[in-house]
Amino acid sequence: MRTVLIESPLQHGTEHEAANLAYLDACIADCFARSEAPYCSHKLYPGVLDDKDPHERLLGMSAGWAIGERLDGWIFYLDRGVSGGMLGGLRHVLALHEDLPAKWRRIVFRALGSSSPGVHSGLPAGVMFTSAAIERFPSLDAAIREVCPEFIR
Repeated sequence: MRTVLIESPLQHGTEHEAANLAYLDACIADCFARSEAPYCSHKLYPGVLDDKDPHERLLGMSAGWAIGERLDGWIFYLDRGVSGGMLGGLRHVLALHEDLPAKWRRIVFRALGSSSPGVHSGLPAGVMFTSAAIERFPSLDAAIREVCPEFIR
């Protein structure tokens, strides 16, 4: 099984939390259906850490990212948009000390209900995202433009 970290919105303590947790459960099931072994810190840590306390929120995200560095991939589920925590995860994986093609092979952008593996690093080195790939996931557009505009072709 390929080991993966799931990135999806949580918005702990808001009116969106319950729907986002149900969505996370669906993301976990999607990973299992693809023979992936998922890990998601935002399912585990909010019961122990206070997501509204900036220090504890960063502690939980950092712990999740530390585990994510040891996994085979990072899956960004985009049906419910891109949260601040997801942007932090994207920034983190981009900062890892790997060559860019290897880094992008680890990142997958996915939507539920799609049998496709997602948009990821099947692109030539130096061309990380095409306009067509970004159009498939409108919520990703602003996030990619903010975090890594130099990779859009």
